[in-house]
Amino acid sequence: MKKFKLEKKEEKVSLNIKISKETNERLKRARKVARLRGGMFNVSDHVEDYLTTKLLVEVEKVMGLKSIEEEEALVSKLNKEAEDTLKEVEKKVEI
Repeated sequence: MKKFKLEKKEEKVSLNIKISKETNERLKRARKVARLRGGMFNVSDHVEDYLTTKLLVEVEKVMGLKSIEEEEALVSKLNKEAEDTLKEVEKKVEI
């Protein structure tokens, strides 16, 4: 008997969007043909790829947003500075 390796899937959330009937029919046709040919056409993967590599990059650039990693690093730095300042004030108050 063949053993199957279980893979933990990335947790995802639903994104509900409105599309035209024509686009919906084209997507259905593409998925159906992919299944008939033994493949799979995953619209979610393509949409997520477009959002993360093109649309969000452009929107973040236009709005002056930093990446999540940069934002977290900045928040961490500010928290550290605030803690250091608080410690200095506490030392001065003790004197």
